[in-house]
Amino acid sequence: MFLKLSGNPLIAAIIVHFGLCVCSARRPRASMVKPQIAQPIWFPTLVKACRDGNAEKVQRLLAGGHDKNEKDDDGRSALLHACWAGKIECGKLVIAAGAELENCVTDGMRPIHKAAMMEDGAGGPLVKCLIDAGADKEAMTRGGWFPLYIAAFSGFMDVAKVLVESGANIDQQSKQGMTALMAAIAGDQLEMVQYLLLQGPNTELQSKGRRTAMDVAEDRDKEHIIECLKNAAGPAG
Repeated sequence: MFLKLSGNPLIAAIIVHFGLCVCSARRPRASMVKPQIAQPIWFPTLVKACRDGNAEKVQRLLAGGHDKNEKDDDGRSALLHACWAGKIECGKLVIAAGAELENCVTDGMRPIHKAAMMEDGAGGPLVKCLIDAGADKEAMTRGGWFPLYIAAFSGFMDVAKVLVESGANIDQQSKQGMTALMAAIAGDQLEMVQYLLLQGPNTELQSKGRRTAMDVAEDRDKEHIIECLKNAAGPAG
């Protein structure tokens, strides 16, 4: 075909040569292509049992003397995994066995942060168990979040109540100077705002951006929350 098109054997040979090279570049030989084999995700025995929510296996392993502080290759403990996966009973078992409570890796997320973040605010019982065992209820992540901030922003009332009733600082501020009240406002959590206001927070605290709780509400046009803040402040003058 190339010979007929070119009319010149030399040109035809060049076309054929480079055409083959291009084809070879586009379609590598099978022997040159390394098959991409998906590597299975592997976790140590106790870590996997906690992730899977297999409380019976967790109990059996701990009773047999298995390392209660077992970690994966990234340094995340079985307890951190239990809280991360939302496996409350497994978490309680590992806590009762005396596991390390403050395990964290690069993000600074500890078991209590993961428990506070559990879906639908279901982590209240696990947060209480952690606090009762001695976990730091005001621990801060590297991003500046603390447990009450997480609960407030997400509207997780049960978690917030556990923290407040355990003595967590209602006026604790994040690295950006945000309080739990400001977080609840930013998350548009009216019920949480009302609850936190009943705890007597300092509403005049300012973030690093020099914004008070009222400023945060006004910046976001949260009229229902603005009204709530005004009512909590009492009559003007």
